[in-house]
Amino acid sequence: MNAIDQTNFISVIIPTYHRNDLLALCLDQLSPMIQHIPSDCYEVIVSDDGTKQTAQQLIKEKYPWAKWVEGPRKGPAANRNNGAKYAKGNWLLFTDDDCLPEPNWLNAYYEAIKEHSEIKVFEGKTVCKLGIKSPLETAPINETGGLLWSCNFAIKRTIFERLQGFNTSFPFAHMEDVEFRERLKDNNIEFQFSKDAVIDHPPRAINSGFFLAKYHESEFYYYVVLKKDKVFPFATKLIKNIIRFRLESILHNKFSTLSFIAFYNFCIELPLTFFYLFQWVKKYKF
Repeated sequence: MNAIDQTNFISVIIPTYHRNDLLALCLDQLSPMIQHIPSDCYEVIVSDDGTKQTAQQLIKEKYPWAKWVEGPRKGPAANRNNGAKYAKGNWLLFTDDDCLPEPNWLNAYYEAIKEHSEIKVFEGKTVCKLGIKSPLETAPINETGGLLWSCNFAIKRTIFERLQGFNTSFPFAHMEDVEFRERLKDNNIEFQFSKDAVIDHPPRAINSGFFLAKYHESEFYYYVVLKKDKVFPFATKLIKNIIRFRLESILHNKFSTLSFIAFYNFCIELPLTFFYLFQWVKKYKF
């Protein structure tokens, strides 16, 4: 690699909450002994929303090269914004505590930033090496770009601050990265895909139908409250998407007991979403 350019110093921001086991695996991959980039080109900041336990002692004992900061305990969007406040880099690089960065992850961003100085936002490639083998699993896969998931993107710090970071007003931890992506587009800020900046995101469990129905409020908030879409067309599209996504997931995975559980969750999620839609209309006065 060429001589170090400190103007492109990268601050890696990791929000965490009661997942020290997963966080440790993530930090293992970000070690200066693993990443293909000099240690003085980047820092790692862990913003910790933990209440029952924190990662402070873990980081002090095993990862002294990382910085622990106390989170605001207002959800992951606010936690990411909090970590960014402590960053000293001109570039902010976001990932999550359940992600596994590849050894060339940081260097890929570093080289992309140097090569394309006109670009202020980059997104990396997010894969799921284990694959989705159950209708009760999911992962934010992004293999060709255009999604800007919050688990794998870099942004010039001045741009992030000008946009005032992630929107923290969503009722649930859902849709913040979609809103941020669309806000970039609204401000004519281009983002570029870097296929070599690879994150492995192991599959994670899908919430129960009870929780999924509630989480759709964030979609209502984004499309109806913020984007001013009409309630009926939004509701129709939401219900169609629930039916399509859940049934496709069940049918495209190997039939097992988990298929029955997934179908049971679907049978809870769908009618509850109908019920909550009326509550959301009343809550937001539509």
